[in-house]
Amino acid sequence: MIYHNGKTYSFISIILFDAKTKTTFVMDI
Repeated sequence: MIYHNGKTYSFISIILFDAKTKTTFVMDI
């Protein structure tokens, strides 16, 4: 599981990096 901003992702995820906000986003597929 990946924990991000208090949310739990239990599926296969893609991690995207936003250079503008320096924030890592985790998106479920």
